[in-house]
Amino acid sequence: MFAAFDTETTGTPAPGLPLRHPRQPRVVEIGCVLYRPDGEVVDTFRSFLRPDGFTIPMEMRDLHGITVSAARRQGIPAAEAFGRLRAFLAGAGRIAIHFVPFDATMVAIEIAFGSPDPFGPGREFACTSAAAGAAVRGGGHLALDEACAGLLGRPPRRHHRALPDALDAMDLSLALERSGHLRTFDPERP
Repeated sequence: MFAAFDTETTGTPAPGLPLRHPRQPRVVEIGCVLYRPDGEVVDTFRSFLRPDGFTIPMEMRDLHGITVSAARRQGIPAAEAFGRLRAFLAGAGRIAIHFVPFDATMVAIEIAFGSPDPFGPGREFACTSAAAGAAVRGGGHLALDEACAGLLGRPPRRHHRALPDALDAMDLSLALERSGHLRTFDPERP
């Protein structure tokens, strides 16, 4: 079984600052889909994370549409959401993420703030952004809208929401695997 994962956040990670620094962005929504190698969706997971000591800047609310009041009303503590995600991912081997460097850093920030590691050891990851860049342009990364247009012939489902973006990452990983462009890596091995 495979998985695809995405986050929506309060901003972009600040290089050079410690992960637990108060100016680092935080995760406000996570989305994940479990699927079989043939593309059959087995289950989906989505959760808002309740803001704890942070707000959602206006430019990010304009981007993904998640307000502080909605996240407080519908959200759960980050540690609880990441614990539920870890249980959800128990049967998944490979995890596709559209831009691994961003989402992996956001997960690391939440871990630094006390959430459990949702991925655990022994997983392989696939970066659909890098693989799409190799397939379409011969290298680099493609944004989600460019990757969906170039490889799937359609726009993203609902760009900048965690579960629809995870579903698009799933579709991209399947298309990239069929074309031979999907590369996986184990973060535990250099």
